[in-house]
Amino acid sequence: LPFLSNTKSQKINIGKQGDFLFPSGLLLYVGSAFGSGGLMGRISHHLRVSRKCHWHIDYLLQKMPVFEVLYTENPSRLEHKWAMLLKSIPELSIPMKRFGASDCQCASHLFHIPSQYRGIRIEQKLKMS
Repeated sequence: LPFLSNTKSQKINIGKQGDFLFPSGLLLYVGSAFGSGGLMGRISHHLRVSRKCHWHIDYLLQKMPVFEVLYTENPSRLEHKWAMLLKSIPELSIPMKRFGASDCQCASHLFHIPSQYRGIRIEQKLKMS
């Protein structure tokens, strides 16, 4: 779960999806790491700026730094459960529908945390789920 620090609102092109305005604050992306390279490969990917964008998150990583990474080692796919939980938190919003969720039924895998709620304990809410 990378948290991205977006210091100013900015319009970013997300490939074929077009341009979207991402508000300032933190952006939280939920995903899994079951592909090649596993967890360390995925975290390493999120921590370096890739010139070629493969996933939606890659477009954001070119424009804003990773602030923090939360992860769990679990054989179950939790990103869909977490996306549903995050969607239910009133302080969070969805800056782009279907972001990172083109292969599932989730509304989005990307959530915005406004600056005034930066101290919200997301990890505690996810652990309780």
